[in-house]
Amino acid sequence: MTALIVRSNTKLFQVLFLENNSRQNVYVNEVKEIDLEEIKKHLERGDSIFITSRKEQKL
Repeated sequence: MTALIVRSNTKLFQVLFLENNSRQNVYVNEVKEIDLEEIKKHLERGDSIFITSRKEQKL
């Protein structure tokens, strides 16, 4: 199966995974690419996902 990926050269995505378990763990990833297969896997488990974007900071 081919991986589906969303890319951005100028923005970072913040992907928040909220696990549907007794501990309700939350994981935050800052990425330039969103792997939609990973998103699908979490949704199939009943997890919640939030995705936001922001411009990359220059240092």
